[in-house]
Amino acid sequence: MQTHSPTPKIKGIDTFKTSKTILSADIHVIEPQTNLGKEAMIFIIEDIVLIYYKQKKTAMYCPFSVNNIEKFIMALTCPSAACFEMDEDSAKDIKRTHIIFTSPSINLFIRYTSELRFNFEIDFQNCIPVTVFGEDYNYSFLSIEEKKEEKK
Repeated sequence: MQTHSPTPKIKGIDTFKTSKTILSADIHVIEPQTNLGKEAMIFIIEDIVLIYYKQKKTAMYCPFSVNNIEKFIMALTCPSAACFEMDEDSAKDIKRTHIIFTSPSINLFIRYTSELRFNFEIDFQNCIPVTVFGEDYNYSFLSIEEKKEEKK
């Protein structure tokens, strides 16, 4: 007699189960047009990036390869803020040029990506030009700090 349901068959799941290179972290994904965020989890398994809503446990974006990240941009003034600058094809798929987020685990991202020698640049900036759903924005990481100050 079986007391639990079997694990569903997901294509490629065996790779994830046996992977020795997995990073998972809580993140807060920021929408540049409103500066509001959503709680999420990021998983980097081998070279695949998965970002899921934390509460709903559904995909926020289609999974993409680490190779689709052109730059990992860190904020100069907000040590917990960063973004992925996506290549042109991925930007079309996820309808945005950048994924902006905050995380208390930014140092883990740096260590993980440097140990695995992923092929994207690491850059430091306070302002980035972002396109979301065809609309252009000039996003400033300073707005994250301003939002924190407003809450105090």
